[in-house]
Amino acid sequence: MQNRSKTYWINLLTLFFKFSFWGLLIALTLFWALRSGWEDFRGYYSAAMVVVRGGNPYDYSQIAAVLEEVIGSPSNNPYFYPPWFSLLFVPFTLLSYPAARTLWFIINGALFYVSLELLYKGMQWQLASWKRWALYALSILAFASYSQRFGQAGIFVFFGLALALYAVRREILWLAGLGLIVAVTKPQATLLVVLALGIWLLLHQSKAAVWGVGWGVGLLLLSSLLIPRWWHFEWDGFGQGLSYTMSGPDQVGSERVLSTAQDFSRYVLGLPLVYQYVFWVCMGLLSACLVVYTLRKLPGVLPLVSVSTLFMLAITPYALQYDYVHLAIPVFWMLQQLPRVEVKYRYGVIGLLLFAFSVYFWQTWSYEGYWQVIAVLLAFVLLLVGMRSTRKMEAVSD
Repeated sequence: MQNRSKTYWINLLTLFFKFSFWGLLIALTLFWALRSGWEDFRGYYSAAMVVVRGGNPYDYSQIAAVLEEVIGSPSNNPYFYPPWFSLLFVPFTLLSYPAARTLWFIINGALFYVSLELLYKGMQWQLASWKRWALYALSILAFASYSQRFGQAGIFVFFGLALALYAVRREILWLAGLGLIVAVTKPQATLLVVLALGIWLLLHQSKAAVWGVGWGVGLLLLSSLLIPRWWHFEWDGFGQGLSYTMSGPDQVGSERVLSTAQDFSRYVLGLPLVYQYVFWVCMGLLSACLVVYTLRKLPGVLPLVSVSTLFMLAITPYALQYDYVHLAIPVFWMLQQLPRVEVKYRYGVIGLLLFAFSVYFWQTWSYEGYWQVIAVLLAFVLLLVGMRSTRKMEAVSD
């Protein structure tokens, strides 16, 4: 009788969190899809339109002209992505801009669910169903909301890493290589992660690394065929859109505020310039030490990807919070390892992760999002300290 009652409540909890997840995902997707805003999809759509018309997406003057047609303003959307990324959006140009942006938001929402499933299965994590759906629901708010709000590519990048990890586990080598190329779409957020994973693949599944190179070369050749001389554009002032808001070619506006160590130390901690660099170096050293320690004590691809993700986001000179979606990887891995952590440290790890989840609800400015990186990084340190023994740590696999 007690077992039947327990099963009933577990099933009820599972149903509640499953509905919570799908309700949140659908509601947020439709809310941002139907709400007219300054989403970054306008830049992807305009770049694809330029390609369709035989132009160069890296020429901001051509992008600005299309943006004038699409939204009535040249806005701040220079194109900085790999050339092949613009080709993905060519089919969207068959639709009107409102219809295309709605479709992109729906695809993004679906990709986030698929990414969570790929990550979960790639981890071979045996978690109670209600806990899994509860974690999925929290992940929407902590990791997907910001990216979805701006129609960004953060979820797409997370999908690439999750796909690679899943394919590594299943030894689907061509798929692992494809995941690497998808993940490097935004190198300022994933370059070190992809390099670390690529080196691991060279040592353990070398054919997957070869597939990654093959995918990269193939997509570059395809881009060069469909976008002739895409590399031929005016380099002078090309990167201004990364540091400043642009209201058109050569029309520099205000300085951009980022979710990085530099802007966090400047605006949150109020440090002078010299000490901003000191803070950045300290974050880098802490992250680097974690990478070395993890490589020595925790063999396996998931610890490596987790710690390299933290390293990359801790030191990147350019990122906004919509680039944090793949922060879900170290969070999931840490939660999987909690049973191996001494109880007195376990609650500290959980507390720090809950703080990381909470940032989205109370933050006002983008630079405050860096609190997520700090909280997860400290949780990672506490997790390592709390591992019960060196022997057990060495036994941990991916």
